[in-house]
Amino acid sequence: MTTLILTALNYVSPTEAISDFYQMSRQQIAAQARILAEQGQNNEQFKSVIEVCANQLAQQIQLMQERFLTDKPIKIALTGSVLTHNQLLKHHVEEQVAQKSTVQFVTLEGSNAAGVKNFILEDFK
Repeated sequence: MTTLILTALNYVSPTEAISDFYQMSRQQIAAQARILAEQGQNNEQFKSVIEVCANQLAQQIQLMQERFLTDKPIKIALTGSVLTHNQLLKHHVEEQVAQKSTVQFVTLEGSNAAGVKNFILEDFK
């Protein structure tokens, strides 16, 4: 993975990449994450890391469902650039959760706060 990351982001060494990372804005980090996601689509190690992350997120969603039982159909909002722009991660999360429960996934666009507000208000219409 180190070679893939360094090559995709045009770094010579991990030390250089780490040093730059600590000086980046959130937008710069997101831009680099997009580059890695595109480069890694055909890399089995990358896919494996994505699957592990997706499984962990799915487990957190399932734990939340167990703690907050309700009669209403469950909607889960996916938000944030990683979940909205990385289709591999999004697909694996949805697939893992769907294996154990019936939920409706909603992808929110724009800022998280505005998206959550709209998401909640739709339930009260």
